[in-house]
Amino acid sequence: MIDASSFSFHQRTPDVRRRIVGMMSCTSELSAVTELASVVELMGFDYYYYAGNFSIRPHSNVHRIFSNSPTTNEHLRTTNEQNPIIQAAQLSMIPIICGDFLQALRVQNVGCNQNEGDDATHGIIFPIHAQYGRVSALGLFAKTEHNDCTLTLAASLGEASLAAMFFHDAMTRILTKSQNQLEVLLTHREKECLRWIAHHKSNWDISRILGVSEHTIVYYVRRLMQKLGAQNRHDAVERARAHALI
Repeated sequence: MIDASSFSFHQRTPDVRRRIVGMMSCTSELSAVTELASVVELMGFDYYYYAGNFSIRPHSNVHRIFSNSPTTNEHLRTTNEQNPIIQAAQLSMIPIICGDFLQALRVQNVGCNQNEGDDATHGIIFPIHAQYGRVSALGLFAKTEHNDCTLTLAASLGEASLAAMFFHDAMTRILTKSQNQLEVLLTHREKECLRWIAHHKSNWDISRILGVSEHTIVYYVRRLMQKLGAQNRHDAVERARAHALI
């Protein structure tokens, strides 16, 4: 006998695949994440967690984390070796079925906060291995109160794997384009100022280093902050690092 939930998912499969392919037409991080959220919901999952590590160019590091989970965890806010999902992804080339995953994190006392009604602990982690040895991961989780949780995992395995690949590819393309645009937008002098700002140098310090007037440096800094859409010097550095400009 065909299970009703499995049959319902297969009815939705064409729409799911259209939405997955649609990720490749996204032109911003926000639109890609919105599309991912729609795909996750269509597949029957309650929460998603994405940790992306990118090398847009050699020796550059760009990181992104997106999640709609109400569970907050200090280790899940990083994309380094302390992140338990990244740890799991580094050790596998195939999807990892997670049983009571978030509960296991709480038992390990790694900073998860139990929220009322938060029981989204069963799901799948999809490792994404890319160039320069970068490992990313997409985790999809369903509430344990759902009787068809296991069936949801099994029925959506193929589409969820595609979603992981297409979303990561979309993010890579979006970030590469964004970085290239900013790279061209900033002048050589503005990039120099940005690098020295990242080293906590004042305008006066930078003017002495570059051999120009402090007034000129103020002009450069104001221009680069406008181009980056930054509110202050710290924000400018963070935005530049987010796009591997420094």
